[in-house]
Amino acid sequence: MLITTLTNLLLINIIMTLIHESGFIENVDDWISGKYKFHHLPYPVRCLLCGVNWLSIFYVIITGQLSLLTLMLCLLNAHLTQITQPLFRFIMNALLKVVELLNRLVD
Repeated sequence: MLITTLTNLLLINIIMTLIHESGFIENVDDWISGKYKFHHLPYPVRCLLCGVNWLSIFYVIITGQLSLLTLMLCLLNAHLTQITQPLFRFIMNALLKVVELLNRLVD
């Protein structure tokens, strides 16, 4: 049961990192601030660490597994974004270099 929870928390981390790095949240924030003057998304939505933390806690509460251990796992999961975000950027840059190399070989 704990391994399943940990796996799901890591999936939340990865999915939120992908959503955050895609620029989706910034685009929604720009749309909201353009439509409603001087309004922005709340900070826990715009911040990756905060978003992962609150979504992890929400997941643990919904599944009925709230305990001190799972709360600590949620906090650890939120701080893992400091590893997953640079790792995602590294992988993205490496793939872009491979695409550029393939593009040069084709031309």
